[in-house]
Amino acid sequence: EGGKKLFSKISRSFREVKEAVDSGSQNRKGARALSKLSLVEISLSVQEAITGGKKTIEINEPEGARKVSVRIPPGSKSGSIIRLKREGSSEEIVLAVKVANHPFLSLQNRGLVAEVPVSLSEAIFGASISLPTLDEPVVVKIPAGCQNGFEIRMPERGVRYSDGSRGDLFYRLIVKVPTCHQAVGIADKVSALEQYYEEAVRYAYPKNLLEAA
Repeated sequence: EGGKKLFSKISRSFREVKEAVDSGSQNRKGARALSKLSLVEISLSVQEAITGGKKTIEINEPEGARKVSVRIPPGSKSGSIIRLKREGSSEEIVLAVKVANHPFLSLQNRGLVAEVPVSLSEAIFGASISLPTLDEPVVVKIPAGCQNGFEIRMPERGVRYSDGSRGDLFYRLIVKVPTCHQAVGIADKVSALEQYYEEAVRYAYPKNLLEAA
């Protein structure tokens, strides 16, 4: 870390920061006027966004790139703004967060969402399956007749935030349809399922998309 003090989060509105950037930090009416302000886009993996922690960033300056250690708060999401101020200094860093895509995990405002593949029989008849969490695995009951995209909420199983609170975890069920459509006899078996739909699958779908707007 090169002996630099770790930046810590401060309370400062993004509007105030933006005004300082747009004016070149020339408006110094406030008691804590900025002498230096840096805007940096920071890329995080989903794991880094969930757990937070220290990360080294580079700030490009006329005299060359400068490495600075910053602390990322747990639960940072894409598009969020993190404002950091170095202790004993008027320098402020504004981080624009970009979280990389993950095959089945995503951080949303309501909590951590994990996509879970389930078989057709599990979706139709229901099942009890073991699923991972951020801690130990849990057994989750899938209700019979659930649709693709159905979500199961696990209260306080999500991100551990800096203030000691904990967010929710959501399991989003993804029904996996067999891809062996050319297998012998499968056409008859699948066609037999059609009679069990209580109504046409697109009975409520509009003729024009504007009707649903």
